[in-house]
Amino acid sequence: MRVLLWHGWLLEGSGSNVYTSRVAGVLRRWGHDVLLVCQEPHADRFDFLDAWGTVGPDGVSPLTALPGRHRPGAGILVRPDIGTLLPVFVVDEYEGFEVKRFPDLSDPELSSYLERNVLALRAAASWFNPDAVIAGHAVPGAVVAARALGRGSFTGKIHGSDLEYAIRLQPRYRELAAEGLDAARVVVGGTTDVLARTVELIPSAAGKTRVIPPGVDVDVFRPISRRAGLEQTAAKLRSDPETVRGRPPDLDEVVLEAVERREAQVLDDLAHRYDQSVPDPGSPEGLLALAAHEGPLVGYLGKLIPQKGVELVWIGPMRPAWPG
Repeated sequence: MRVLLWHGWLLEGSGSNVYTSRVAGVLRRWGHDVLLVCQEPHADRFDFLDAWGTVGPDGVSPLTALPGRHRPGAGILVRPDIGTLLPVFVVDEYEGFEVKRFPDLSDPELSSYLERNVLALRAAASWFNPDAVIAGHAVPGAVVAARALGRGSFTGKIHGSDLEYAIRLQPRYRELAAEGLDAARVVVGGTTDVLARTVELIPSAAGKTRVIPPGVDVDVFRPISRRAGLEQTAAKLRSDPETVRGRPPDLDEVVLEAVERREAQVLDDLAHRYDQSVPDPGSPEGLLALAAHEGPLVGYLGKLIPQKGVELVWIGPMRPAWPG
């Protein structure tokens, strides 16, 4: 089977990025041909990819083969030519792009971004001739696929960020989401909750939603006691030489002072004083402190921003087990 996955960003970092990467990897292991249409600049980091190229209105460029990747079928990544502006739901750093939140886009910027993606997806699909197309997010993926490929030709995959960071906020995104989801053959999401929120905002999506649980990669995750898991992770982090480039603990006081003074630019500058892609050097000690804690623990992995609702998790007067 030939499967085309459209995703607007990279294959690392955010939840939808990692989800897209994992789905592509599983499909490749099952023997399917996969074409990933996204902005990932480092195809060589992903063992399920065999080659990469670019795509624009004139078609797909000659592909660059990745060394040592000789398997049945093909895993190919092509990067759409969208210029230097990359709209996002949550501001982060993206190599080679000017980043701007969807609600902050001007109408001409939004139209140009969508049109360039439509032309690129149309060219990629014509070149690859997929049996199935999965477009990530109601906005922009579903509307891009609807305009590029036509009604009933794709599956719309809801992640949730599009709902809360764009569609709920502005009528223009509700209109675009309705255009995309109305044209989708089916609308899928990982939970009943995310699909209920989708129908709340886009009532016309009712009747075509399907829950596909994200599942667990049993080659990576397996049951283990909390203490053993934390101790094993701490040991691996201690042996990782990359952690020296992580966030140094002496930045904590500087961050607190900047927050108290409401100095946003100072906080931005601090983030460039260490490598945000590697674990903090103090992580092993923090995990070992958690391992020694006998009471209940609540873990959270994600951005500390209001939209994530971390402040809603409260089960009583507990003291933090991780120092600081």
